[in-house]
Amino acid sequence: MVIHTMLHTLQEMKQTIKIKAQTEGINVSEEALNHLGETSTKTTLRYSVQRLTPANLHQECALTCKHQRCKDGYF
Repeated sequence: MVIHTMLHTLQEMKQTIKIKAQTEGINVSEEALNHLGETSTKTTLRYSVQRLTPANLHQECALTCKHQRCKDGYF
């Protein structure tokens, strides 16, 4: 049996990340959401969603694109 799968679109990935962030109570800027969506097209959706966890530890601020670009250098 062969099962054909389809890749997620950028919009679907961004929606998944947004839902996960809302579930975790993390404020994500639109710019950061776009960056995470782009990252997930180059890596995996799982990787982008896992990047939300460190932001959850610093709930006093919203997750911005600046935070994500800084993390890009580490990973």
